[in-house]
Amino acid sequence: MALHDGFRGSWEKFLAAQKAQNEADKKYQFADLMNLIEINSGLHHAKSLKGVSEELSAAYLKSILKIFRDNAEFARMIRALKDEPDTFKYTMEFCRAHGLQEVFSPTL
Repeated sequence: MALHDGFRGSWEKFLAAQKAQNEADKKYQFADLMNLIEINSGLHHAKSLKGVSEELSAAYLKSILKIFRDNAEFARMIRALKDEPDTFKYTMEFCRAHGLQEVFSPTL
């Protein structure tokens, strides 16, 4: 439940900042959302989730990451946050494991 609440809150804050056209807050909220995605991806790496929790979490992550992959604005924001090769290490690993490497493609 904590992941669900975290994602819901992060999305609400990001969308509110986007609606208010507050670019600084939007960038901050997106970074917070990406950090939550990284934590969730890390849980998959550590095999901390099992059964239905693992299945639902993976499906949710894949859904979000597909949206990010297919949206130029999200791709731009991800590139702006990725300041070190290992930034979003576990999210990149999750993407590779699920055929979503393009999320971090520099050509987007």
